[in-house]
Amino acid sequence: MAQQNVIAREHYTRVALETTFGVTPSGSYPEALTEIVPQHDALHIDELAVEMLEVNDARARRNDAIQPVQGLEMASKVSATFYAKAVPSSNVLTASGTVGSLSQAIPFLHVFGAEHAEIGTTVASGTWTSTVFDVASAATLLKGTIICVTVSGTPEWTKITNISTDTVTVFPPLSGTPANGAVVRNLRTYAPAESHTSSMTFQFAFSGSSAAQYTVNGVACNVKIASAFGQLVTYALDGTGAKFTGPTDQSLTASVVTDDMRAPFVMKGATVLLASTVARGTSFVCESIDVDLPNQWQQVRDPGGIETVNSVVNVAGRPRAATAKLRLRFDSDIPAAFITETGYSLWIVVPQGTGTSQQFFVVEMGNCKIVGRPKESKVGELLYLDIELGALMDDQVTLASETGTDRDFILAPYRVAFG
Repeated sequence: MAQQNVIAREHYTRVALETTFGVTPSGSYPEALTEIVPQHDALHIDELAVEMLEVNDARARRNDAIQPVQGLEMASKVSATFYAKAVPSSNVLTASGTVGSLSQAIPFLHVFGAEHAEIGTTVASGTWTSTVFDVASAATLLKGTIICVTVSGTPEWTKITNISTDTVTVFPPLSGTPANGAVVRNLRTYAPAESHTSSMTFQFAFSGSSAAQYTVNGVACNVKIASAFGQLVTYALDGTGAKFTGPTDQSLTASVVTDDMRAPFVMKGATVLLASTVARGTSFVCESIDVDLPNQWQQVRDPGGIETVNSVVNVAGRPRAATAKLRLRFDSDIPAAFITETGYSLWIVVPQGTGTSQQFFVVEMGNCKIVGRPKESKVGELLYLDIELGALMDDQVTLASETGTDRDFILAPYRVAFG
């Protein structure tokens, strides 16, 4: 034996979408191993396991134990928490921006399934109001996605509810009418795909030993987005891998880490809109927010597959596509809204920066209802109400003849966007 002191927080992490389930990809982004920076507060591979199968043959002696047989690796756990970060200035999706290959996009694409990331455009002469305006070209815009439109020098987030040739309709209304030539910026928008089959490869290389290197294949993850007020916004991946290799020397890079993202978003100056018809500038006061965007990965079994798994399929959905729990100051209208099954829209928007370079991290549920009687709670000496909102299919975006992924964005019960 040659024991070594390996500092757990000193490691190099790479991730990629898999082209073939359970096989380390070697293609182009996002099917290419890409460096990504997780938090160091947890050991991401602390539950890699091989199932040991007991052999219970009869023996003459009571303590004549038999060596177990090594079974499957598919119960291995992989988890990692990342900061939700802004994108580099060159990757801000204006008309002159570059989509680029960003590490944060890989796990987002995996857990949601549908991604819209295209360059933006500008406002053109024609129809101009706070909800309807013409653009130079709508070819890179998509109904049901989140955009930013510059109004009086300030970018304002909103959702595209309809596109007719180059005329765009948005909701909620902008604070004013955008000027000719105003920037229309796409945010990287993610929505749950109806047909969702996806897996990832993770690689971890610890700097303290060339033998402390691991590759985990066939990883399928859930995600939880969270932040305490005044703290950094995080997204936590919790998944199961079908197979792993290591600890062995796999000639993986364990050099200086280069982060391709910008600074993390901080939960301050955030906007929370909750109303039947949300209005910009009318933000709710919340004691806490907890959003759950669940996946439910079901393994497709095959004796000839990777550890007897052929692929994974996301079967999450009914009865709850997603939920949001909010703790609000006491308001007698909230229990009444539960009784009458009032519909709401929910926006949670976290800003970063100022002026035209300001970026946003957005969680949006365009159509949701309170799914249980509001619960009274006590915070200090104040009375609060805890409510749980269930996300329903969006009814704000105009559905025409769209199919496939385009339809996923239009009908999405929830969306996450950043940029």
